[in-house]
Parts: sequence; structure tokens; C-alpha cells
Amino acid sequence: MEYLVLFLVSLLVSLLLTPLVRKIAIKREFVDRPGDVLKIHKEPIPLLGGVAIFISLVAGLITASFLLESFKFTGIISMIVAASIVFFMGLWDDFKEVKPVYRFIAQISAGIILALSGYKIGFVNYPGISGVLVVFYVLGSINSINLLDGIDGLAAGVTIIIGLGFLAAFIMQANVFGIVVSLIFIGAVWGFLPYNFPKPFIFMGDNGSTLLGFILAFLAINIAQSSEFSWFIASVVIMGVPIIDTAVAIARRIIKKRPIFQGDRSHIYDWLMDKGLGSKETVFIFCIAGFGFVVIGLMLGI
Repeated sequence: MEYLVLFLVSLLVSLLLTPLVRKIAIKREFVDRPGDVLKIHKEPIPLLGGVAIFISLVAGLITASFLLESFKFTGIISMIVAASIVFFMGLWDDFKEVKPVYRFIAQISAGIILALSGYKIGFVNYPGISGVLVVFYVLGSINSINLLDGIDGLAAGVTIIIGLGFLAAFIMQANVFGIVVSLIFIGAVWGFLPYNFPKPFIFMGDNGSTLLGFILAFLAINIAQSSEFSWFIASVVIMGVPIIDTAVAIARRIIKKRPIFQGDRSHIYDWLMDKGLGSKETVFIFCIAGFGFVVIGLMLGI
């Protein structure tokens, strides 16, 4: 029952807070305006959706620390600090475009904080190598979800599917900490989704997509803390959709001799839409694919 309460807290806070954040963004004219070749929307759309997700996440975690004796807020301070670094860097990037090097410094710092706080890859016996893998998880997940945030509802929808996959993995591992964080995270993202899909009343912005990527990395690392190599593989496979989309994007840019960090509209989801599919159908296909990777990952983890 307590777990359901935690999910509902983050869900309801997100549902109530997102339209309020939207009004503030409109009033302050903090919107994403059309015109860029990478932007497919026809009218200004408020940003700051990630703010509602971040606050909902923190609200859920604070509630969990009061509701569950086994869940101590002091045990997640390092995660919240690292998530805040990623979130505020994303927010800064939304206000004023930040050079990639500064974004990477923030993301690497977040990974180092997790590594120094004791989060590790369980099957690796060398702390240095484990720490590097933790940082790599963080970098890879943040940037893959950021790249996936190209059409309405895609990043949030796929993130919810992956989050549910991680939740199932934690249940199989009997990992109460992971179950709690997963439920709160899923609720926070789910509360935002109705305002972003099928019609986008608000965007999550880089502040939201990078935050989602970081929390997914955090959950994946917690799964991979198991000493069983199979759970390390499972944590990667469950993230299959954003990983493949990112790999294809990077490979394509290298082949075409374009800067890796230069955005374009040639992602897999762009290709599907160029073939005549609408945004709804494209999101549906990605979510089905995400579910497939979740099932495969969970089978590998058993």
C-alpha cells in the first residue's frame, strides 16, 4: 500500500504542477519558438516541463523517507545532488545554449559523485574500472535520452517503458530501494506525459530530458550492482531503444563527416515519419520496441 501511495504522490504532484509551470513559462516568455530546421512545431511551446518532473521526483523521495522506515533520505542525498547538477545544467542550456564541454563536465561530475558514494558495477572487482563504467552509464544514458527527445511524447513514453522494466527487475532482485525510486520516477514522468502527448502543451526541455537520462542511469547502475554478470547485461538491454537510436545517429554523423554533437533530423524516428507515419504511430512503434527490449533484458537477468 505504501508503494502505491508513493507512486500516486509523485504522479499527482506532476499532474498538478505541470500546468502551473506552463503558465509561468508563458508569462515569462520562456518558450521554444519554431523556425529552426530541427524544430517541427508550428507555434511557440512553453519549456520547463522538466521542472515539474524534478520537483515531483524530490517530493516523492521526501515522502518515502517519512513513510518507509527502511528508506532513509540521507541515503539518496548524493543521488539528488548529482541529479541537481545535471538538471540545472540542462536548465541553463535551455536559457542560453551551453558549449558541449560544459555539459559533459556536469554529466561526468554527476557520475563521479555516484561512484564516490559507493555505487558500483557488481561483477567488476576493480574500483577504478567500476567507477569508469558508472560514469559511462551516466554519460550514455543522459545523452541518449536527450537525443530521443525529438518528437512529442517520445522521450517520456519510452522512459516510462524502461522505468517499468527496471521496476520489474528490482522486484525480481527483491531490491526495495530500487522499487521505491522506480515507482516515484515513473509517477513523476507519467504525470507530465498527458501535457506533452498527443498534443504538446509543454516541452520537457533539456532540463527534463537530461534529468530523465540521469535517473535511468542511476536505476540501471543499481540493477548492475548485483554480482551477477547477467544483471549487468540486462540493465543495458532494457535501455536498448535509446542506445540503438544514439548509436545510429553517431555512426551516421561520422560517415557523413559531420560533428557528432551537431543536431539533425535523421534519427530513426525522423526516418519513420519521412516514410509517412505520424508522430503518434512513431511513438507507439518505439514504445512497442522498448517493451520488447525490456522483456529480453528481464529474461537475460533471470
